[in-house]
Formats: sequence, structure tokens, C-alpha cells
Amino acid sequence: MQHSSDSGTYDHEGRFVPQAFEDMFSKWDADRKGGLLFMELWHKIAGNRLVVDPFGVSLNCWFLALVIPSPPVVCRNL
Repeated sequence: MQHSSDSGTYDHEGRFVPQAFEDMFSKWDADRKGGLLFMELWHKIAGNRLVVDPFGVSLNCWFLALVIPSPPVVCRNL
């Protein structure tokens, strides 16, 4: 089951889709730094949100899970 702000990085069977992962950064990494700043991550999540998620459940989950404990840039390479 996929969540409402799904980026397609994993398919319905749970397999990683490298091209979808790269496409996510190509679309949302505005200055091509190799990572997403808070506002870029926010716009990515809001841009992928579904109409059936009017309260932004996925936004809250991403905020709690990634943004609070992480560095200012969410990078694709660790």
C-alpha cells in the first residue's frame, strides 16, 4: 500500500525504482545541490498529495519522521 504523497520510488511490490528516485530529485532539487531543503521537501510532499488526503496526513508523517531529526538538507547520497 502506498501513502498519499508517494513519489513512485518503490513499486507496488516494494521494489526500489532507481529512475523514479532520480526523477524526484530532478524535479524538486531547484538549485541542483544533490539534496532537498525543507521548503523543497515541503513542496514535493504537497505537490504529490492526493485529494483524499485533505488534512495532509502524509505531510505530518514526513515532518515528524524526517525533518525534525535530520540535517537541513535531505540528501540522496549518505
